[in-house]
Amino acid sequence: MPPEPLTGEEVLQMVEGINYKRGSKNGRSVGENDGDRVCWKKKSKFFDIEYCKYLPVRHVLDVMDIEKNIWNSIIGTLLEIPGKNKDGIAAWLWAQQIKNTSLKNFSKLDLPPTLLALCQYSETKLKALNETVRVNILEEVFGYEHDTYILDEDILQLASMVDIESTVIKVKHLFDYLKMANMVNLVGLVNHGQVSAQSGKLSHRSKHLADHLKKANGDQFFLAPYNPGGHWVLAIVRQDQEMVYYMDSLPNSSVDEDLGNIVNTAIKMYTSHVGKQSRELAIWKTLHGTPGQPTNVECGYYVIRFMRNIIHDPALAFEKKVKN
Repeated sequence: MPPEPLTGEEVLQMVEGINYKRGSKNGRSVGENDGDRVCWKKKSKFFDIEYCKYLPVRHVLDVMDIEKNIWNSIIGTLLEIPGKNKDGIAAWLWAQQIKNTSLKNFSKLDLPPTLLALCQYSETKLKALNETVRVNILEEVFGYEHDTYILDEDILQLASMVDIESTVIKVKHLFDYLKMANMVNLVGLVNHGQVSAQSGKLSHRSKHLADHLKKANGDQFFLAPYNPGGHWVLAIVRQDQEMVYYMDSLPNSSVDEDLGNIVNTAIKMYTSHVGKQSRELAIWKTLHGTPGQPTNVECGYYVIRFMRNIIHDPALAFEKKVKN
């Protein structure tokens, strides 16, 4: 019978600790006296890749794909091709993290003037003086007053289109627009930090959302950004109709189970509060024509964009874009 194939973890265990010097005359295959490591001469460099030991075929890499990616990156950077240039703020942030050095001159970046000014302010003021920007979130925004803070890395994250953490600040800006447009009684905002998956027990998060719904003014509906872990989506809650509209910038995605449980429970709490007979589950509908994010890091920006587009539409006609 043929021998059992070795897993990557078994091979790594066998070759771990082999002392092989490249070019040395003493470099030899390990002999029989070395037990299980017979036939191994050195530890493959591929095992430096963290996931290599888990691959069924560890020596097969897509060379053509690797060459194409490297070529595109080099040419895109040398020719400063929009969307292909790798010499941007994200690369600078990575270099700063590795070398613990200050960022370069922001003036060479192709950024809108206001964003460029923000980056320069972050580097020369916030980071240099170890300062933060305190933002007071009034009770009328989320139902309770609290302070939140902008750090220098929050601004750089925004400019480099990486995973963002300061979403509350951007939602506060949307509330300021609602107030200016006299739409506060039409659209309510939910603090994602009180309903997302990392924010505590499901019962507490459902109650937080239900408390918003109970305070609704007439036909007011609520925009609820949600993060199950590593991704942002948007739920639009029409509690009076027991209807929820779902928006996700990733294609062919389904509603997260935790989000569904939170919203369905909150709507039941609401209907019980107003003395209304409720459905078993709320009706969920996915909105048609949701813009798709180009890579895997823009979801937070797209959720903010969804909310902005809904709020900036005087007719609030988002319900007409439901998928069949």
